Order: sequence, then structure tokens, then C-alpha cells
Amino acid sequence: MLRRLTTFTLLAGLYVSAQSVRFPAGLRVRAIKELRQGFAAEEFWPSMHAAEGLTAAGFGTSVAHDLRPRLAAEKDDQRRCGLSRETVRGGDTTPVASLKAVLTNPESKGRIHAAESLFKVHQTGDLPTLRAAAAADEPIFALMAAAALIRSGERDQLARVRAILNHEEVRPRRTAAWVLGQVGDKSDLPALRKLVQREEEPLAISFTWNAMAKLGDAKAREIVLANLASEDNTIRTYSMQTLGVCGLPEHLPLLTKALEDPNLDTRIRAAEAIIRITNRLLEQDSDKDGIPDSIERELGSPPDDAEAMARFHTAKPRGPGKNDPEALPPELVGAWFGHVAEHRYIWIYEFSAGVSEQRTIFHSYCRMDGDNTTGRQGGGAQGVDAMYSF
Repeated sequence: MLRRLTTFTLLAGLYVSAQSVRFPAGLRVRAIKELRQGFAAEEFWPSMHAAEGLTAAGFGTSVAHDLRPRLAAEKDDQRRCGLSRETVRGGDTTPVASLKAVLTNPESKGRIHAAESLFKVHQTGDLPTLRAAAAADEPIFALMAAAALIRSGERDQLARVRAILNHEEVRPRRTAAWVLGQVGDKSDLPALRKLVQREEEPLAISFTWNAMAKLGDAKAREIVLANLASEDNTIRTYSMQTLGVCGLPEHLPLLTKALEDPNLDTRIRAAEAIIRITNRLLEQDSDKDGIPDSIERELGSPPDDAEAMARFHTAKPRGPGKNDPEALPPELVGAWFGHVAEHRYIWIYEFSAGVSEQRTIFHSYCRMDGDNTTGRQGGGAQGVDAMYSF
């Protein structure tokens, strides 16, 4: 996926970054730093959650690169599923075969993890096995298999998930709520409201509120926000993750504070939520001109009126090959220039992959008058009148 990460404007000489609009400058860098630390942590599952967050931030290629040797060396089937899942999420679908191998092995202790991982990365692995698992007596395995099938288009499997909301055991009920929060719809809200009233276990109650919040229930989102202060690490952590789906820009201060949480997984999910909320801010583009609405508002330009941009650079991405994807910055594959009004101009740069906020300095050399006899003389930047660096 191409990453349009570098959008900036010149407002009478003032540099305005897309990342400084509606959230603090440096917030994404701080969140990414937290995710990188989590990715390098010894705790296995939190490190997989950090991998998910880094992929959301645009570093999926690097995540997949780093996980491949770990997957090759791992013997535990449950961990192999986690490593396979995050490698696939990072853009390399080769490990779907590993998930299929675990799923179809009746002796493996990782079959639930395999079905869950296939669900999370929108894959099926082996349809006959998933269909058989969805009809199995083991409710968690059945739920995860049904969830993967639903994501593949078999919406009739929703009936199985909805029925498990009435299971006699609490774990299947809360897992069914978790699944519906991701593949259900607003028609599931009445059943979830009834469930939350009769649940007694705090974790199950929080799972149900999380599901309702993801489906658009405003009251549920307020309760999710309150749960950020829970004394239970798991409740706090899943609340952070839920806000990544349904959180608003005004929730960023709470999530920023959570980056100091004593629990590693909670910090990781808070960082991921920050990435996802700010992603949404940077991706809002009502007129589809490639400029985020937030930047257009800063420019004083209507977000629903497309700017006329002239493309002046085109290149095909070469890909990282076998080398570390972050050993060198990704290729610049597109560049555009536009005049907004008076002394307001905008440049857009598009890269072939995520650009490391920590490791990259980008220089933009501009010939303001198109005359090589003015401006910088000699060297490799003949005629440059200005250089902008960030």
C-alpha cells in the first residue's frame, strides 16, 4: 500500500505539518516509540499487539521482515499462530499456510489461535475445516471459526455467534460479544444491552460494553472511557483497543496519559489507539484531492472543493527486497504541487511505504522561479531557492 505520509503547506513561509493539526506535534512519534519498545519486549503476546500497532502506523513491511526468522524458529503452535498472523497483517500472506497447518491438525493445541488469527487477518485457510469447527461442540473454537467464515462472506454464520450470547458459561458469552463487536451490526445492540444487564463478571460486562461501543452506541463509548481508569489490567487494555475503533480526537489526551500506564500491554494498546485515531484524522478527505480535510481547514480552503494539483514526479516502487526495509527510506513514488491562494502553496509527497518518523530526515529542494541561474549554485541542487527539512 502506498503511504501518503508527507503533506505540508507553505503559508506565507510558515511550515504546517499534517501531524500538527488537531493533535499535538510529536504524539505519533511518541506512540510509535512505545510500539517499537513493545515489539522488542520479552512478553510474547504484548509484542504481537505492538506489531499490530506498528502495521497500523504504516510499518507492516518492517514488521513482516522482523517476524519471518522468529516464525521459522518457533516450535509452539500457539505462538506460531501469533507470529503468522502479524506477518500476514504486515503484508506477507505466505504464513497463511502455517495457520492452515495448525488449524487442520487435530492434535495441535493451537487450533483456536489459528481460527482466531485467520479471522483477524481476513483469511480462511481451509474452508471445510472452518465449517466443521463452526459446528463443533467446543464453543470458543466454534466462535472463532464462525467469525473467520463471516469475514469470508458467509453471513449465515452470524446466527451461530448470536446464539452463543445465551451460553451457560461466561467465557463463550463474552467471546461472542467480542466477535459481534467486529462483524455484527446495530441490530445486535438490543441483545447486547440485555446481556450486559445480566452479566456479573466485570470482564464480561466490559467486553459487552466494548462491543456496543464499536457498533456505534454512544452510552457504551462513555462507559468504555470510564473503564480506562479500571484497576483491572485486562479491562483497561481492551478499553484502549476499543477506542482505537471508535475513539474521537477529544479522547487523545486520555490515551496520551495511558502511555504511562504501569502495564505494558495497556501502554501498547493506548499507543495503537492513538495511531488509529490520528490515522482517521489524516485520512479524512471529503473532496478526494489527496489533501486531508484538517489541512484544508488550516489553509482556509473548503474541504469539499478539490484543489488543483500538478503532479511533477512519478516512479514505481521497487520494494525492499531482502534487506531491512528501514535500512534506507522508501522510494518517493509521487509528488504534487498546488497553489491554494495568494501566497499559500502546497506540496504532497507519496512514498512506497511508511516513513520512519524517528530515522528519517526529508529535504525538499524548491526552485521558486524555475531559473537555474538564481539561487543555489554548484553541487547537485543547481538553482534551488529554498530547502525545507523535516
